[in-house]
Amino acid sequence: MTKISILFFFFLCCFAGKKLYAQAVFNQVTVTSGTQTFGSLTVTVSTTGTPTLTFLCGISPFCTYPVGPVLSGHKFVFSSPVFAIRAHFTSIGPTDTAGIDINASPYTVTNADLSAYTPTVSCSPSSFSNFAYNGYIVDSANPLLFPIVQFDAHPAYLIDSVYIYEESMQSGTSGFGHDFYFAYGCPGTVAATAAQDSLCAGDSLHLYGSGSYLSSSAAYSWAGPNGFSSTSQNALLNNIAALAAGTYTLTATDTGSCVYTASVNIAVTAQPSAPLISYSSPVCTGQSLQLSASNSLSGLNWQWTGPDNFSSSIYNPSVSNVQLIDSGYYVVTASLNNCKATDSVMVHVGPSPAVPIVGSNSPVCAGDSLIFALSNPQAGLAYTWSGPGSYNSALQNPVRLNAQTTYSGTYKVVADLNGCRDSASTSVVVNPSIGPPTISIAVLPKDTICAGGNTSFTALVSNAGSPAYQWNLNGSNVGSNSPTYSSGSLANGAIVLCKVSSVLQCQALDSATSNNIHMYVIPVTPQTLSISQYPINYTTGSLVTFTGLPSPNNNLSYQWTKNGIDIPGANSYIFSSSNVNLGDTICLLIHSSGQCVSPDSLEECVELTSSVSSLQSGLSTITVYPNPISNQLFIEGAAPGTTISIYNIIGQRVYSATINTSSTLERSGEVTINTASFSAGNYILELSATDGSREIKKIVKE
Repeated sequence: MTKISILFFFFLCCFAGKKLYAQAVFNQVTVTSGTQTFGSLTVTVSTTGTPTLTFLCGISPFCTYPVGPVLSGHKFVFSSPVFAIRAHFTSIGPTDTAGIDINASPYTVTNADLSAYTPTVSCSPSSFSNFAYNGYIVDSANPLLFPIVQFDAHPAYLIDSVYIYEESMQSGTSGFGHDFYFAYGCPGTVAATAAQDSLCAGDSLHLYGSGSYLSSSAAYSWAGPNGFSSTSQNALLNNIAALAAGTYTLTATDTGSCVYTASVNIAVTAQPSAPLISYSSPVCTGQSLQLSASNSLSGLNWQWTGPDNFSSSIYNPSVSNVQLIDSGYYVVTASLNNCKATDSVMVHVGPSPAVPIVGSNSPVCAGDSLIFALSNPQAGLAYTWSGPGSYNSALQNPVRLNAQTTYSGTYKVVADLNGCRDSASTSVVVNPSIGPPTISIAVLPKDTICAGGNTSFTALVSNAGSPAYQWNLNGSNVGSNSPTYSSGSLANGAIVLCKVSSVLQCQALDSATSNNIHMYVIPVTPQTLSISQYPINYTTGSLVTFTGLPSPNNNLSYQWTKNGIDIPGANSYIFSSSNVNLGDTICLLIHSSGQCVSPDSLEECVELTSSVSSLQSGLSTITVYPNPISNQLFIEGAAPGTTISIYNIIGQRVYSATINTSSTLERSGEVTINTASFSAGNYILELSATDGSREIKKIVKE
């Protein structure tokens, strides 16, 4: 027999209609007699076996010849069932074919068992001299093997034993050779799915179970949250609750103690209840419509729709400046993971009344009537007034009698048109009845002044607000509308007063006149000063005395200086010193604190010489003798109009006369002064010419 080398894969699975060989793990059996161990399973191999010798080919039309004798074969017996086998044929004789029995029964190959492998095999060759058997077809004339025959078998049981053998269609010798493999365990899988894996509470849950490589006797069961269970392959749970969310597990139990599981996660969202809707009512044109929706659930998504293309995605939207077109149904939808609830509300937008224009007769005085009035009343509107002291009125133009100060404040009127309102307010002042104004005036510095001095008067006013002022001097109006008045030309005996006119309301008398101020004006006394020197003829180093001769001579302070420097301790009207030299300038500065003396400070100076001479060029040379004197003093050479003054040591004038032209003697410039009444002591003689020049001499009375 000519042998050809062929490759034959034969694969059987005990699970109907599924090609399991792609995932099975096969164990190779050594094709020699004996027992081999694979884990907990043993395989016994022998060469003895009894084939069925029947027509096993189910592929028409090639099964027309009788079966010949068995040339060779091997039988494989398993200690426990397996689910798949594989035969690898290495050689077979021409015109021969291979046969296989499973569990002592022949297995027939059909077109449904064929699978496309390389090289591909057709079950319908164009010409054959022999027939096909159990999937192997041999052409004796043109020996060509069509070796598909790797296929799934369809037994309804697991495999306990396999017998593989070569049969001869004609007489011949065996050329049969093969390898053998098997797979055991649980090869199946299951899948758990749901029509929807995200549901809302109250929906129906549809669960689906499916299996691969399971027998028809496989049993299914489901288990899930909230005590759920089912023994159906495809389960149904109606009106699902939020507590039913979670993992649902499918269990499939099959022959061979095979148990398979799969699961599917189901999310169940609580179904929102119908939203509770509220809105601001009434709603009037020009106002804002405030919508609000609430729900017991948190984390909701909101969607509003409404008239005039209104839309919003917040739970409390606002529609500003609403108009009549905004009337209609407003619909809100609350959703959570596609679980929705909807409700709606009808909103009516009414026309708003015109804003009231309000006025009053404010301010008024206590006891008067408060009168309110609207300048734009509208027919069909209701008006409501409110104000201080719990005041209210439904009149369009109310009057509040006998007003009190507590009635002051803000009064509000509300115009109402079928629930649509607008308002306005006005402030009212009720002034208390107050007494007349009062005024008094004060003078600065005081009411006794020196002639020509500036005097200020100030008015002190109460109960007059910001009043008007009118000042009066000796019965005539003076000054300006001011609380002060000043003058620098007041005469002695002047009388000053002021009248005030109040601007406050609610006064029985609105004007008042102040007190009178009587002014005492003292004439200003000129302050004069001269200096006498004694002795007249001064010798350096001798004692010289300078005497100040002020007029008036009261309220004075003194300061002597030499050559512009203050002489310490020289603060009397007399200054004596031997520490002076010819040519030194001796000055006396006096300051008067007496009233109305001008100037209040005065300085006089002399230059120390050897004899007394005129300090002013306007006097002619005058002779005065004797000196010292006893009872008479003679003056020669004095011009008419010359004033003669004699002062004692304390500055008092003891003699004063003016040379005139009525006396022949005086006309000649000779004057005799009786000094018999003079007390013994030093005196100052002052001669003042009409041209303002002066001459000072010191005389001594013995």
